Parts: sequence; structure tokens; C-alpha cells
Amino acid sequence: MGCPIAKVAFAPSSVRIVNNQLNTTRSQKRSAPDVKHVPKPVNQNQCHSAKLQKNLPQRQIQVQNCRKRPLKTSTETHPIFIKSDMVSEPKTDPATWPEVRSGEIEFMLDSPWSISPTRSVCSPSSLTVGNFTFKILVFPRGTHRAAGKHLSAFVLAEPGDVEPDCIFKNVKFEITLVNWTDFARSEVKSDTFSFKVSGSSIDRGWHELVTVDQMTKSDSEWVGPTGSVCVRAHCQVSSPGHQWSSK
Repeated sequence: MGCPIAKVAFAPSSVRIVNNQLNTTRSQKRSAPDVKHVPKPVNQNQCHSAKLQKNLPQRQIQVQNCRKRPLKTSTETHPIFIKSDMVSEPKTDPATWPEVRSGEIEFMLDSPWSISPTRSVCSPSSLTVGNFTFKILVFPRGTHRAAGKHLSAFVLAEPGDVEPDCIFKNVKFEITLVNWTDFARSEVKSDTFSFKVSGSSIDRGWHELVTVDQMTKSDSEWVGPTGSVCVRAHCQVSSPGHQWSSK
């Protein structure tokens, strides 16, 4: 039996996918990725998370939650923006950034602070690399583990109509939080993971990319001139013919 996937309603955002190879070298930060741990969802567009530690149990995600209900925005106090005494650097035009690579998707999220802590939003478009389809899953104000403290981002697999015990092995993935003043200083993390159709292994990423405090400074390098946050995710499969398969 397949795993039916419902449709998602997304926050205003824009995505661009371009199949050009990135020639600019970027420094990468390697660290162990985190896995989300959602008990039963209490809101329609929410995917709760807990940071991965090796040999610790991973938490279950109700992926359908991110796909069929409207995004809830915060009714509570928004983050306080901190005025910096330092001279702010000018923000760069996205048109000057390196092109999105083949196998990479870009998610431009508008008004990220309107989203409550522990609430998530998925990129409105997905991308297929070989037989692996994925989206970007972002918690602008943190998962349950990092609620109100860090921006969290994950690669979310879209298995389609496959058996519930299927696995897609050895996907190399990378997540980039774009630095608006200097793309070369973007926060980049990467890892290799075997995604599973059900349970907490449906996605993979990091809970603590950048602190909310850093992002709410008036001159924050992580936020664009209109308040947008940009996240990119890149995936690579071991071979073009590789696909979802049973254990």
C-alpha cells in the first residue's frame, strides 16, 4: 500500500530552482545532523523536533501535518529587535549570489517572525534528484528543542506512492542559511543519511543553525532588507537508478 500525501498550504515565499553548477567554493561546516521528534501534532502545519545525538532515540514526525493545514502565525509577542552600535554592512542583491546548483532548491521565506516557535513551514515547491524527491522544512523560531532560540532547517523527503517500510539509502545532503552581506560566509552544513518513509527518519537537518538573537538584530546579516530569510538545500543520490526499496 502507498503512503498518500495531502497538499500543504504555505507561507508567502518564493523558490527558484536552476540547474546550473555552482562554481564558487564555499566553506562548509560539518557536524552531526539533528532529527525531529514530533509526538502528536497539536497544530495543522507543525512538525516538532528534538536535536539528534548519536545512539539516542529519534522522534516520530507526522509529515501529513505539514501538508494539509494552513500555517498558523504567532499571536504572542514577536521577537524584540536589537539595535546594534556597529555600522551595518550593506545587503547583497540575490541576483549577485552564486546560481542554484543542479540538485538544489532555494526557499525564500518572507515574514519569518510571524511564525510561532515550534511551528514549521515547507517550501512550496519540491525537487527530484534521481528518484529522490524532497522539500525544505524550516522552523524560523525553532523546534521544541530550540524553541525561541534558534532557526532550524531540514531536508524533508517526499516518498510518494511506496510501501511504508521503504528506505532511500545514502543521500548526500547539504543545507545553507544564506548570509545576506556576504554569501561566502553563509552557514553551511552537510551529511549523508538514509531516509525512511515513516517515522522520524522522513527528514534530516539541524536544530541550531543560527540563534534567533543574531537574526533579530536590526543589522542582521541573516535577514534580507525586507525581512526575508533564505535557505537552500542540495541533495545527491549514489546513482541515478537508486530508488526507494524495502529493508
